[in-house]
Amino acid sequence: MAIGIQEYGVAIPGFCAQQELLAELAGQPKTLYAGLGVSQKSIPGTATDSLTLGLRAASSLTTQKAGCLFFGSETPLYAVNPTSSMIVDGIGMDTNCQTADVEFACKAGTVALDMALCHVATGRSQSGIAVASDCATGKVGDPLHYTAGAGAAAFLVGKTPIATIESWQSYSVHRLDFWRSNKADHPIHAGAHSNETYIEVVCGALQLLLNETQSKIADYAHVILHQPNAKLPLKVAQKMVITRAQLAAGWLVPLIGNTYAACIPLGLCAALDEAKIGDKILCCSYGSGAGADAFVVTKKAESGCKTMPIREQIAAMQVLDAQAYNEINRPLS
Repeated sequence: MAIGIQEYGVAIPGFCAQQELLAELAGQPKTLYAGLGVSQKSIPGTATDSLTLGLRAASSLTTQKAGCLFFGSETPLYAVNPTSSMIVDGIGMDTNCQTADVEFACKAGTVALDMALCHVATGRSQSGIAVASDCATGKVGDPLHYTAGAGAAAFLVGKTPIATIESWQSYSVHRLDFWRSNKADHPIHAGAHSNETYIEVVCGALQLLLNETQSKIADYAHVILHQPNAKLPLKVAQKMVITRAQLAAGWLVPLIGNTYAACIPLGLCAALDEAKIGDKILCCSYGSGAGADAFVVTKKAESGCKTMPIREQIAAMQVLDAQAYNEINRPLS
């Protein structure tokens, strides 16, 4: 029985800030973090959050037979009060459905997708929805100030897919590489240790999947890796012999930054927009703490995108100057 993605939608803020402006705001040299390879990032402003982006991404999906909705995020709107139920209400789903918020740092989005797939595969739901959304933050002057972006993707999962999900492998270890306490405004990262953990876990998950499927990297037309910046995925690519051409379709981080739980979902949507029927797509998320989900998607039919495609939304973003940046980030009265 084929199960996979029937429809998908994406949402990013309508604003972006280039690295020169971010450096000016931080009082730092413009080239200090140029090595991260992020030329600009999406800026949500105070009027946008993970709920509003998630609603935008999911609002055009078909909800009539959806029996579950799972929401993955590192930046939920409330500590207690599920975002998933707010989205269910906002998009008009039937009240007879299972909902939950999922947390696992930047791989929360793929966990939500996995849960929706399991609901459909076991017959609990005829179809289900997975939403991944984040408005990531970083302390001014920290590398995250230059890379933490915002975005959302939503998938309708069912048995008449335009893209099947055929194999899935997960890799989990305990690593203190990146964390944020309940009362802290911004996360803390462990520098080089964070980088080493990312490479260890992503390569580990990819190798598990390659072994399980008896496949090789060259079998995949597109490869989507979690993109904390534009530097670390290329280290994994070098180690696993992944080409720049394979990375190209889902390579979004230079233009919108690291969208955390939405990173792999958005990259997958971008790849589905460009892929040919029959193309295989290899995806691998990463969540600090640490874990990764590696899975295979095969495009079976023409695009099921229900919103403006992600690259068109990126092209339409307004580039902010200092005055406009301060204006959209003013506290709401």
